[in-house]
Amino acid sequence: MSLSDQNAIQYVLRHISADAARIDPNCKPIGRVFYQIKGENYLEADIYFQQGCTYFKFLKDNKPIYANYMTDDGIKYMNENIARGQEMQKNMQGGQ
Repeated sequence: MSLSDQNAIQYVLRHISADAARIDPNCKPIGRVFYQIKGENYLEADIYFQQGCTYFKFLKDNKPIYANYMTDDGIKYMNENIARGQEMQKNMQGGQ
């Protein structure tokens, strides 16, 4: 997903809690998000999204620098997007 609208960007950034997350070595990331300014990578984070692991681990030079939990709204947002993606995939498979 790529966002360029400032309101949409601010909405998504509000899904990052101010609370520092405890890194669980048993959790695995489901993806990585890149934050860019004028086309240049400014910050990146691994996304952890499974039972007991809902946080962003921010990286610099591919090394962890800090981690923050997702807000409750962020968890809801992720669940909605995953459900939407699964529905789209189901519809595509049904149309083959």
